[in-house]
Amino acid sequence: MINSTSLFKAGTKLSGILPQRICNSLRFRVLAQINATGKILEEVHPGVFLELDLGDWLHRLYYLGFVEQNTFKIIKKLLPVDGTFVDIGANIGIYSCIMANHVGAKGSVIAFEPMPENLAALYSNIALNQLKNIEVNELALSNRQKAFNLYVPSVHQQGSTGCTQVWNPGDWVSVGSTDATTLDIAFQKQRLDFIKIDTQGHELEILQGAKLTIERFQPFILCEVFEENRTKVFDLIKSWNYAIFTETKDGYLSDFLPSSGWVDVFLIPQAKVEKVMAVLSKSKAHD
Repeated sequence: MINSTSLFKAGTKLSGILPQRICNSLRFRVLAQINATGKILEEVHPGVFLELDLGDWLHRLYYLGFVEQNTFKIIKKLLPVDGTFVDIGANIGIYSCIMANHVGAKGSVIAFEPMPENLAALYSNIALNQLKNIEVNELALSNRQKAFNLYVPSVHQQGSTGCTQVWNPGDWVSVGSTDATTLDIAFQKQRLDFIKIDTQGHELEILQGAKLTIERFQPFILCEVFEENRTKVFDLIKSWNYAIFTETKDGYLSDFLPSSGWVDVFLIPQAKVEKVMAVLSKSKAHD
């Protein structure tokens, strides 16, 4: 009998030689039809390992190589080796662990994650990588202090921990509650270089609650933005004199162009745009 985990990965490797249209559909068929289970250690980025549960969709994606390597490279070019990185919606810790490894002992990562299931994996992955510079906050962020219910899709038993959110689209399942505060209240460090936000549609409220912190430190921001929030998020960011960029396939940044669905955007202070582009251009020339 063929090992389902081996078949799971082999099917995706085969998809790499097919046309993109077929490739995409095959990848989804592989994900949907092969019942891979169990836990495995995977090097998701040079020098960084995660324990992945193949019964969870997000973990499967990491195992199959659906990892934002170009995104990590861009962040590392903008984040100083001794810098401070804030990870809002840390999940199982892929960003936290990679950036903690990058900033080193003199730098720090401040992670926020409210979901108990994700927190257990986050702590495990921090220990696995022997990282001592990550501070974990077991709560959500918003635009005020309050309690939130946590929701996951009704298919959560099949694994979808990457979809935890604090609002219910209508048919999701409540899995408990969490306290929330604002970044302005929670962040007490004297340095902040980069913020990453991935919170399944709560990004507007988080940014509103981070206004003073962002104005003070002018950090770079990587933010997942849902389509229904886009206009308000972009208007807010522009009012703070930030420019909006998207990542190109070759690991560069370009001006944001309208598109449908959710998007990941890099938010750069206008005063730093020219320097950022110079850094990325120089790095691209050496890649």
